[in-house]
Amino acid sequence: MFDLERVTAELKRELGAVREERPGVRHAGLVTQLRLAGEVGVRDGTTTIRAEFDSPTPALRMRSELGALHGRGGLRAEVVTGGGGTPRYQVRVTAPGTDLARATGLVDRTGRPVLGLPPAVVAAGPAVAAGVWRGALIARGRVARPAGRVRLVVSCPGPAVVLALVGAARGLGVLAAPQETVSEHRVVVRDPECRGPAAQRRGAGRGRGAEPGPGRPAGYDQHGRVAADGERPSGRDGCRRDDRAGPGGAARAR
Repeated sequence: MFDLERVTAELKRELGAVREERPGVRHAGLVTQLRLAGEVGVRDGTTTIRAEFDSPTPALRMRSELGALHGRGGLRAEVVTGGGGTPRYQVRVTAPGTDLARATGLVDRTGRPVLGLPPAVVAAGPAVAAGVWRGALIARGRVARPAGRVRLVVSCPGPAVVLALVGAARGLGVLAAPQETVSEHRVVVRDPECRGPAAQRRGAGRGRGAEPGPGRPAGYDQHGRVAADGERPSGRDGCRRDDRAGPGGAARAR
């Protein structure tokens, strides 16, 4: 019997370790994470970005990517850790003007949110589609096992995002199906024989600048099944905590 949380964490660790240098692919992964895990808005002439994760690594990486891809004068970014039973890591970004908001493609020229994913990202090729799925799995992906069958599941904020992810998966040659429950919209990769290749095409285990291709991520055996062994990744979260804040307080990484 295997631990679904451990396997999910290992899959996300592998996907996050992919070294990608193409700006378009990196941008696709970044905006997908923003769309699934956060929000971009413009208020009083200032762009605000917030995104929340259940581990520090993707939060710190998002802060770094925002600066590297869209860093402009006046951009301020921090990662805040909330206390409580389940730690949450929130990225908070502010920047003067609307340039940053428009650069993400998640708001239109009038400042209104874009449904789904940016058209330029959705219409791009397989390499960008791999970046989209990599970002989706890191942000809100998980390994599930309903009725003993292993699935990859991505929770989405709405049906427009679901359709965008289904289309991106199709561009990778992967069958993904929309699914709606009482509590959420989601995308499910059901084929047990394509899970390994699908995740590999999304970037797990590939070297820098590699094109999407067959293979399998850590946590899967050679038949595409989730492996039962392996250790949960561990390490320092890189966030500096303020002991004065108390159990429910916040900590900042600068």
